[in-house]
Amino acid sequence: MEKYGVVTFKQSKSSPNKIYMINDKNTKVNGTCLRTKFSPSGKILEFEIRYNKYYLKSRTAAKNKVTAAHEFGHALGLQDLYNDYNQGQIMCGNGRRTATKPSAKDIKGAKYATR
Repeated sequence: MEKYGVVTFKQSKSSPNKIYMINDKNTKVNGTCLRTKFSPSGKILEFEIRYNKYYLKSRTAAKNKVTAAHEFGHALGLQDLYNDYNQGQIMCGNGRRTATKPSAKDIKGAKYATR
């Protein structure tokens, strides 16, 4: 989410990190973080995220930004939160996420995961 200015994405042919747009109507998934590799010290070595254009094209830009932030959270090592009381968190994984921006809990989790 560009407003928070903590991550900049740029295209690089030499980076092991990959972000793909796919177009797959045979799945209900908006996006997925397929893998993240960490060093023994916990440094992120590489990640791969896929966003499904087939479903994203019918959603608002705001919802797609939250989906992008959610999948990037997985690349940082954050897990889905499934309890109903987490619906206001970006990492809520039950498909009923109501977050529109990172909450204090999301920021705390990201800081903890990347310490």
